[in-house]
Amino acid sequence: MSLVFCHYGVVVVFSAMLLDICTSPGHSTGLNIFMDYLIRDIDMSRTSLSLTWTIALVISSCFTPVAGMAIDRIGVQPIVAMSTVAFAASLVGLSTATTPLMLCVYMSLMRFSGPQCMYVCATTTVNRWFVRKRGIAAVVRSLDECILVGFPEVIASTIATIGWRHTYRLLAAVVCGLGGCAALLLRTDPESQGLLPDGDGTLQSHTTRANSAGSSVEESSQNSKRGMSAITKHQGRGDDASVYDPTWEFADVIRSATFWKICGCTTTFSLFWAGMNLHAMDIFATHGLTSDEIAPLTVAFGFAFTAGSIFTGTIIDKASTAQRLRLITRSYGAVTVCIWLISVPPGGTFAINSFHRAAGWYLAYGIVCGVNLCINSILVADIFGRKVLGSLNGTLMAFTTASSGIGPLLFGACRDYTGGYRPVILALTAAVGFATAFLSTAHIPLPPSRKVNEA
Repeated sequence: MSLVFCHYGVVVVFSAMLLDICTSPGHSTGLNIFMDYLIRDIDMSRTSLSLTWTIALVISSCFTPVAGMAIDRIGVQPIVAMSTVAFAASLVGLSTATTPLMLCVYMSLMRFSGPQCMYVCATTTVNRWFVRKRGIAAVVRSLDECILVGFPEVIASTIATIGWRHTYRLLAAVVCGLGGCAALLLRTDPESQGLLPDGDGTLQSHTTRANSAGSSVEESSQNSKRGMSAITKHQGRGDDASVYDPTWEFADVIRSATFWKICGCTTTFSLFWAGMNLHAMDIFATHGLTSDEIAPLTVAFGFAFTAGSIFTGTIIDKASTAQRLRLITRSYGAVTVCIWLISVPPGGTFAINSFHRAAGWYLAYGIVCGVNLCINSILVADIFGRKVLGSLNGTLMAFTTASSGIGPLLFGACRDYTGGYRPVILALTAAVGFATAFLSTAHIPLPPSRKVNEA
């Protein structure tokens, strides 16, 4: 069955898009719109506000694994409902903040309940409803980026009309509406609804076919209770063994070197990603480019990012898990080259010292990041299955969130103490490069239970 509106998985993807839209006020791009007003009314310096944001990210990251484990234990709907209430409350709290301490507390709650909990809920649920069509599901979900293109301008206009405090309260109301709809529509997995992933029919019809082939009804029932189908065949994805939906326990995953190699790449890249997002204008200014020249290129980056993600999603379903792992390794290698190019001095042969070179860099960087994000959103589910996917996504999110908070500080400190960004960019080039080299040695591990059976 194709991805059409008769399959409830489409409703799940739509609900995930609602959650993605909800999280917009909690990202650094959302904070940037309010930054000048917070500095003025709470009497903070830009440095102290950035430090407060970093502390909030690190604090909130400590609780994300707990949220992921809760998704696995009690389901996605209660977590989305609680996250919606907490996220809306944090936005209302921010509208009343008068001290740096209040700001830090509400920022921590906002980050944890919004971009972290809601993202983990959305990613985990979509990857549970889709197995062999995860790529196309990721493409449809990524279309919400087109909706969010105008978010900064709309919020800026709203602030100019009603003030920043009332704008935060208005956003809280929007979050309640969108998050409430998502909580009503989302379902943890298809098996809990008597369905199979990818719209491939019902568990009852699957059990009937299995019985006619001589399979055990008891085994099918046990697999259904675990929220996993027995072995899902995927046409067009021939891994080294058979293509299946693996069943891992969390304790086994955290002992897997492959998981930590993936985590190492995402964490080191997040350091650069966040630092670059916040300091891009000043970084290119050291190369002789003005903010007026760079501003339109950030829009071009967004389109290139979306194009890379969509293109990858449309073809990735035909690739095996091993091929996906190799592709993301190569994308990290391309990211390493992009990072290194930023470190080349203005007089160097490969220096990005003109508008055309900067445009080429942004387009290449955007495409590579789009490819990377698309595969990253589904790779862990491909390798380790759906059973403890919430816990795994929560763990990965904890590391990437903390590094996203630390990255801008590293860039800022380097600028203050050395007068430029080259040392920190070279250090991150080496860090991402080493992590990529380790990832290139990763393989697709078999679940311990299957190893025992094959032995």
